[in-house]
Amino acid sequence: MRLIDLQIDGFGKLNNERIVFSEGTNLITGPNEAGKSTVYTCIRAMFFGMTRARGVAALTDTYSRFRPWLSGRYGAALRVEDNGHIYCIRRDFLKDPVGCSVYDETLMEAVPYADRFVAELLLNMSADTFDNTISISKLKADRDAGLGRELKKYIVNMDSTGSHALNCTRARAYLNDQKRKLTESIDPEAAKAYALNCGEIKRLEKNIREYDAVTVVMPADAGNAEADAVNTAGAAGAAAAVAAAVQGGYVSADTREDMSYVSAVTAAAEDSNVPAAGPEGKSAVADVTEEAEAAKAAAEAARS
Repeated sequence: MRLIDLQIDGFGKLNNERIVFSEGTNLITGPNEAGKSTVYTCIRAMFFGMTRARGVAALTDTYSRFRPWLSGRYGAALRVEDNGHIYCIRRDFLKDPVGCSVYDETLMEAVPYADRFVAELLLNMSADTFDNTISISKLKADRDAGLGRELKKYIVNMDSTGSHALNCTRARAYLNDQKRKLTESIDPEAAKAYALNCGEIKRLEKNIREYDAVTVVMPADAGNAEADAVNTAGAAGAAAAVAAAVQGGYVSADTREDMSYVSAVTAAAEDSNVPAAGPEGKSAVADVTEEAEAAKAAAEAARS
């Protein structure tokens, strides 16, 4: 990977500054307080973002120290070349201190999973490893506690996963973060309505099972009038159909669910959940109940 140029919108004391890099080694010079360290910190932030400290420490962390006072913008764009493609890495630290976007200028398209892509450009190198190896500050490598943590992490990864690149702790943290974002995106009212709808669906499915449990047997010589009576739709029609089936012996009384279906039809008609077909609806419902109870009693007597 090769750096092409850095466009600083706002970072520390630098605003609307463009730095062009040539091939090979680049040397940035200038007097004290000219912004040399600011440029270095900005390049590092373009690679890794800027994780905020917590509590009081956030007042003096890197993000706070380099946040522009006079500019309303806090971010930059870094153009790099890799494998014949030119990529533009852009970060808006006010919007997201760690997030970024990547645009492939060669193919003229956005690169998906930008954070992961930038990590791959850096060979999945962590910020601590970068600070203690590739990045040489003040002519020496500071082998500080960060490097110790990095080596410890590599050892733990090798022991737990067999690969130094697979970090169980980071994977778990990522999944927990995704779970948190998903939970926050759920509308409580929508979740409540969903639960109510699920209960209603289960109730309707129960009624359907009870309806399917009723066995209707039509004799071979049954006329169309009887068949039409059994299949009539509507509350009064359904009630009359069941009554006719019971009276004609077409409904088997050998199943317990017969009375459940009759009760369901009765409740539907009486609660006006199904429109009644006429004044005969109520009497038909009563006939259904009476006839079904009689058929059930007769079946139990026959079995005994």
